[in-house]
Amino acid sequence: KELQAQTGPVLLAYKQNVLIKKILDENKKGDPVYSVIGPDSSTHNIWVMEDKVEIDKIVSEINSLGELYIADGHHRSAAASRICEEINLKENNNNKNNHNFFLSVAFPHSEMTILDYNRIITGLNDYKPEELINEINKNFVVKKVINECKPHQKNEFGMFLDNAWYQLNLRENLNINNDPVASLDVAILHDLIISPLLGIDDERRDKRINFVGGARGLKELEKRVKNDAYDIAFSLFPTPIESLFKVADADRVMPPKSTWFEPKLLDGLISHVIS
Repeated sequence: KELQAQTGPVLLAYKQNVLIKKILDENKKGDPVYSVIGPDSSTHNIWVMEDKVEIDKIVSEINSLGELYIADGHHRSAAASRICEEINLKENNNNKNNHNFFLSVAFPHSEMTILDYNRIITGLNDYKPEELINEINKNFVVKKVINECKPHQKNEFGMFLDNAWYQLNLRENLNINNDPVASLDVAILHDLIISPLLGIDDERRDKRINFVGGARGLKELEKRVKNDAYDIAFSLFPTPIESLFKVADADRVMPPKSTWFEPKLLDGLISHVIS
């Protein structure tokens, strides 16, 4: 609002489309207008489409998709919507005005990577480590492991507690229904451990819980528990993007910090002026 511009794009995903890929591949044969290396060493190449026929083709195809899914940037798109409403209350609205649109970048789901979004928690809710493990064992098969535990499948979790790693596998006899939200690993972890055992009901607001993106590795979880004011960490299997689609198609909301998406376009590389 202060800058009269949007500098951070909303990250969108769409189901793989052959024609869109073909059009984009044709337009990427020349040299990019920008080639920028980000702080994480990722390369960002940008081409400009100027052929009106090609632009009309891709716009038509995107419109035919039916849905674009917000992968990252819910707050940015909501903020853009509120700014749009504010401006429209003050002046006559014209659907072509820049404030009616927000900056976004869209990737086909086959080209997106979802990383795990792990949890670190302060306090054990008055449980001793062995007591907590006994409680967890009622719903999970708990196995102590030598090295850090990186889950390799759904319903598998890693836990770092009392300077040791454990592998947790959801017991097969538990009746986890096919609800698109309740069946997510982040929801299972919350519903069976974080809320009932550790006493954290609202992961969005409770100061006892924090989140660590999978790009930082499991050593970061160990480091935070050993050196910071955290007592336990959980590693998760990445949420499949198909699960995100199912939740959105059911008009439901993903639990907080369910996904960590790559790639992310650098903020400020492209700006959308709304004035």
